[in-house]
Amino acid sequence: MSQDLFGIPAWIEDCSARQHRAYLLIDGALNEGQQRKLQAMRVGFVSLFEGSPEDVLLDIAPWLIELTQLATTQRLALIKWAGSLGRQRPCLSWYESACERDAFARHLRHFHYVGLSDDQIMLMRWYDTRILPVWLQVLTHAQRQLFAGCINHIACVDAEGIMRVLHANPAAGRPLESELPDAPLLELDDQQFGLLLEARALDTLMYEIGLRAPGRWHRLPHRRLLEFVSQHRDLALGAGLKDQERQLYYVLLAVFTSGKAAQHPAVVELMKAPPTEAAQFIEAIKQLPGEVFVSGEPLWMSEMAPDEPGPRHE
Repeated sequence: MSQDLFGIPAWIEDCSARQHRAYLLIDGALNEGQQRKLQAMRVGFVSLFEGSPEDVLLDIAPWLIELTQLATTQRLALIKWAGSLGRQRPCLSWYESACERDAFARHLRHFHYVGLSDDQIMLMRWYDTRILPVWLQVLTHAQRQLFAGCINHIACVDAEGIMRVLHANPAAGRPLESELPDAPLLELDDQQFGLLLEARALDTLMYEIGLRAPGRWHRLPHRRLLEFVSQHRDLALGAGLKDQERQLYYVLLAVFTSGKAAQHPAVVELMKAPPTEAAQFIEAIKQLPGEVFVSGEPLWMSEMAPDEPGPRHE
C-alpha cells in the first residue's frame, strides 16, 4: 500500500509549513479495543469522551492523535495502519488547526451531546464518517461556525472508502475555551435531526443484515456490501416501504439470492401494492413460491473470491 495514503503525509508537511497542527481522529466504536495498537506503537492520543459519563468507555471512544509531533517513521506506520481501518470502516477523519492538542480536544468535546426539539439530549457521534459529511451540511451557518470555527481543514474517508474534503477555512479562529456546559451547546431542529437519522438508516440496515447472515457475508468488501444494500433499499423505498422492518425483509430476500428474487414476477407483483403493516408484509414474503428463495445464490457465494474456500459438505 502506498505510504502516501490519502495524501496525508504531504498534507502534514503543508500543515507544519503553515505552523498549524495536523490531527487524526479514529472512531473507536467501529474499532473496539484498537487503542491498544496505538499504545503498542507508542502513539499518544486523547479520548473525546473524557469529562463525560462515557469517560470509562475508552475502548469505543473517539481517539484524537496529533500527527505533527510524531517522528516520520512512526507517523508513516500510524497512517498506514489507520488508513487500512478507514478503508474497512467509516471511522477515519483528519483536521488542521492552530490549536494545541488539549485545547483542540476540549473544543471538540463541546459537541459530544446535542439537544433536540423535544427537550431530549442525544450523544452525537459526528466523527462516524457516515455522519460527518451530513453533520457539516445540516448545521446552520452559526452552528457550523461554532463547531468548525477553529478548524482550517476537515477531510475523511467516507463510507465508500473515498477520501473527501469537507471543510476548508484558511482564516480559522480560536477554539471554545470555556468549561463543558451543563446543557448541549447545539440544538438540532426536526429537519436537521431527520437528515442525520437518514444518514444512519443504511448503517442500521447493514447491521441487522449482518446479524442474520453467516460469517462469509462479513468477508465481502464493505464498499460492495454498502452498494448492494443501498441499491435494494432504494428499490424498497421506491415501492413505498418507508419503515425499516419491511425494508429489512425485502433486502434480506435480495441478499440471500444475489438480487435475483427482486426480479421474480411474484416479487415484482407483491411490490406493486405491498402490505402496509410489517407483520402482513413478512407473512406475504413467507408465502412467496419456493422458487423465489432459490432463484439465486446468496451474495457471499456468488461473489466469493476465487482463492477463498467454498462451504464444506460433511
